Amino acid sequence: MTTRTKIFACCAILIALLPTLFFPLGTDHFTFLRGGEVVMNGGKIYADYYDQKPPMIYYIFGIGGEIFGYTEIGMRIYDLIFQISIVLSLLYVIRKRTSNVPLAYMIALIYAVSYTALNASVTLQCESFAGLALVWLLYFQTALYSADMSGVAKVGHGNILKGSSPALTLVLRGVCVGVAAGLKYPMGLALIAVMLDDLLMMGFAPRKLLRYWSLTMLGVIGMLVLMLIPLFDSHVWLGYQRMWEYAVFYTSMPAVNSAFIRFLLKGLSRFLGDNYSFFSLVCIGASLAVFFRRDRESVVQRYHWIGFSFLLAVFLMGSIVIEKKLITYHFLRLYVPLSVLSGSGAMILFSAIRTHWKDFVLYQRGIAAMIACTLLVFSPFPRWMNLAIVPYYYYYAPGVYDAFFVTEGETVSMRADMKRVARLIEADSS
Repeated sequence: MTTRTKIFACCAILIALLPTLFFPLGTDHFTFLRGGEVVMNGGKIYADYYDQKPPMIYYIFGIGGEIFGYTEIGMRIYDLIFQISIVLSLLYVIRKRTSNVPLAYMIALIYAVSYTALNASVTLQCESFAGLALVWLLYFQTALYSADMSGVAKVGHGNILKGSSPALTLVLRGVCVGVAAGLKYPMGLALIAVMLDDLLMMGFAPRKLLRYWSLTMLGVIGMLVLMLIPLFDSHVWLGYQRMWEYAVFYTSMPAVNSAFIRFLLKGLSRFLGDNYSFFSLVCIGASLAVFFRRDRESVVQRYHWIGFSFLLAVFLMGSIVIEKKLITYHFLRLYVPLSVLSGSGAMILFSAIRTHWKDFVLYQRGIAAMIACTLLVFSPFPRWMNLAIVPYYYYYAPGVYDAFFVTEGETVSMRADMKRVARLIEADSS
């Protein structure tokens, strides 16, 4: 890629994320933000302020509030910066693992478009921050096996771990899992994806596996201890125990029966077909197809990053099933590995069409163009286009802006009601 092309790609990615800057905050966001304000002003989570999420999310929001202000635009700037860091990490990791710069930009762009297309209430959640840890988990996991692979970057060659021992890499991948689990406990299932990947890559080697997993657990436990430090306060711990009782009750519903299985299948199908799109599923299928080539062993080695992304997505999907609620923002934890899979598949399809285009007759070109247009229609891009008007409404049509974010099932604009309540409170306080 030329420098001009890279600049254009970076601008496209930034534009894809830009509408999130003008998203409003929802009830979850205000809950986290108020909790963050409490802890930043000397209060104690679960003692002076109650909610059921792990403690670190309130500190994350509190830090964002202190830096950018406890406002909608302040927190959205915070989220935009964080998502840019995820995109930059994806660009670095994929480029190092594949030496394919266009592929890295494709994956980053698909992540940016898909994230923005989720809309206001689904972004800026615990999963939004966990995405950075998942990107680097992919990096450290594939770094362990890249030394003997052809077609990918070698450990110690253009690598941030240059000169380091595998032990450090093992601990660091554990740290990444610990960060994800510390933000949402069920995301700790990523550890099983890591362990299964080790087993599939090296076979049954008990001594080596025990060493790998022990060092990884050291990183997991160490990071979890750091992220749960607030619980060492006796008042916080007492409140947390009460909160945990409620959380156990909350997660016990609905009961696991045939009705739940139907609900589960419908929810997963709705996400995969609607939120994530038919286009992305086709691309994921194309990326996985490389594992079924004739020379399977070398293909698996060369595309290990695809295989691990698939394992990670599967077990993160399992973590959603464990929670049993199938709330849309829960699926956000899948977006890093799914973007890697769909981005690589999109490049495979694009390269195949570009390679054979000159050999196609007119009829074949027409069909190929129709297929491409159909995939574009059933992609996250139309949903993103619908949100691209948000900045205009934000500045020039505040009433339309408020109405735009009325959620399905609401008979009135909750956002408009919240603004009226805020004006009443301000009037009383003055």
